[in-house]
Amino acid sequence: MSEIQTVRGHRPAASPAARYLAVLLGLLLVVAAVVAGRDLYIRYTDVEWQPWVSAATGWIGDLTYRAWMLPAGIAALIIGLLLIWAAIRPRTKTHRELTSEVAVWMRPVDVARMCTASAQRVPGVMGAHTVARKRSIDVTVIGNTSDQRLREELQQSLQPLASLVAGSPRLNVQVQNKEAIK
Repeated sequence: MSEIQTVRGHRPAASPAARYLAVLLGLLLVVAAVVAGRDLYIRYTDVEWQPWVSAATGWIGDLTYRAWMLPAGIAALIIGLLLIWAAIRPRTKTHRELTSEVAVWMRPVDVARMCTASAQRVPGVMGAHTVARKRSIDVTVIGNTSDQRLREELQQSLQPLASLVAGSPRLNVQVQNKEAIK
């Protein structure tokens, strides 16, 4: 029997910036198609309208150098460079990989919610808040600060969850009194 090869998927990433620019360019091309269709309609019917394309090309052909042309050219160059940058810019990574045999990713907010839910199930915890960062998971719990058993139970509850996140982020658990929050 042959061994099945597992293939890991690509890491989820945010939408590329060029996506929105492509939608805008598509809308501009639709407008250009409408203008071209209008001019074709005028050319092949007996309508007494003035065509836009021939008027625009005549206006461009009659132009001589004006003071606004240099700044307009510089602005066009800058816009072109920004469009090239948007097309080749790496997409931001939005998810954290979990240590698993299959490819599983979670958003940092989901990691934080998972840790908060686990911390709230520990007896003696009145509330919990978690912030998941690239290198650390910071859990702040409202409870009795002098109860060492509470800290141990929180570590036992949260450490397996933190070890699920690839890259082994550091788990920081902080217990605060209810009065300290006010």
